[in-house]
Amino acid sequence: MNKENIRKSLSYHRIGDKNLFIVPALPTWFVLSDEGAIAFSLFLKISDKTEIINKLSINLDVGLKNAEDIYQKTLNVLKIRKVYPIDEPTILAPDPGEYPTNIHLALTHRCNLRCKHCYISAGKESSNELALQDWINGFENLFSFIPKPDITISGGEPTVVKYMPELISFLRTKVKRIVLYTNGLNNIDSVLHLIDEVQVSLEGLSSATHDYIRGEKTYQKVSDFILNFPDKSKLKIAFTILHHNFDELKTNIDEWVEIYGLQFSNFRFNAELEIDGRAEGLPKEFHDFQYQNANAIFKFIKEKTNTQEEPTLLLKNMRNCGIGISIGIDSNGDIYPCDAFLNRQGNLLDDNIKYIIKNNLSINEKTEIDNIQQCFDCDLKYICLGGCKAKNFKVNGSYLEPACDEKTKHIKYVQMIYDVGL
Repeated sequence: MNKENIRKSLSYHRIGDKNLFIVPALPTWFVLSDEGAIAFSLFLKISDKTEIINKLSINLDVGLKNAEDIYQKTLNVLKIRKVYPIDEPTILAPDPGEYPTNIHLALTHRCNLRCKHCYISAGKESSNELALQDWINGFENLFSFIPKPDITISGGEPTVVKYMPELISFLRTKVKRIVLYTNGLNNIDSVLHLIDEVQVSLEGLSSATHDYIRGEKTYQKVSDFILNFPDKSKLKIAFTILHHNFDELKTNIDEWVEIYGLQFSNFRFNAELEIDGRAEGLPKEFHDFQYQNANAIFKFIKEKTNTQEEPTLLLKNMRNCGIGISIGIDSNGDIYPCDAFLNRQGNLLDDNIKYIIKNNLSINEKTEIDNIQQCFDCDLKYICLGGCKAKNFKVNGSYLEPACDEKTKHIKYVQMIYDVGL
């Protein structure tokens, strides 16, 4: 992409003390210091390197050596972020004509906790949840069309299902990868050798913070689960950063990680709170927390995870989220286009399972970003891809009408500054 095309496509946002530049056509973005931003503006206007450095030296009132260092550092950022030089972008997104490869199974709505932030209000078992043989029959049929998918098993709390070990044993022979989500209250030793990853939820580094969300005496049980977990390489800790636990997290996380024999790679930090179900009853300061503290939250996540990888979407030129390519299956066998479990498409026990899969794939194709008129002129078009399609459907009754506002955009811009949560 030449300088003229960069200039035409470029958008700019001042977020706090950061300068965020977005090149939507690629898509990519980069962050510059104030000195770097001045160097970049000269780079777009002037072809000769020596002239740029001379002008930079005058504008910043620094020596030529310092000006050259600033120029070179800015140019390195452009190269690393694939802004300049670069060929025209290539579409590398998954082909929606392919069958899905990811399944999220909500095995039960039953749960042994009543978490205050649970957006599905998990608790009691649904009246029509499938029996073990139904699951086996249904999956045998499904796997004839979707060979060797990845599967995530959640709930509710899946470990309260008595036949869970038998189901996992069956799935192990049929799928490529098994991930289990649990709250850590029950022992999973009997199935751990069959599972590729275990994700356990944590809402604090002490009883005071964790138990406020998940219930009295739960912190001791989940912390023991983490401490005694035999293979830490299989363990992910899903930590929800909330209004009441962020200060404690920042203060105590380093010591906590060392005590429990973990790495920060064991953590999956999230600060997004779905305001639904029991979460609606949380105080208002919980609802507004991510927006009001976005910079501090994502700065913390970046510092701790310290990933050197490019953001997931950078230069992938994606067309859509995973809707329809990944499918959700509820505890009664109902099939949905994604793990938000909205807009039922059929049931695992239906005879026309191939049609259901193809219909899900058509949803992915119909909801590609280039079909969303509201996003045509947005600089986040190929980065947020029109947002979560399930949320759009829930809020506005249409996949093609984004549930988007200035708060949503601000959070995304801050995520981009720190390259986290994308």
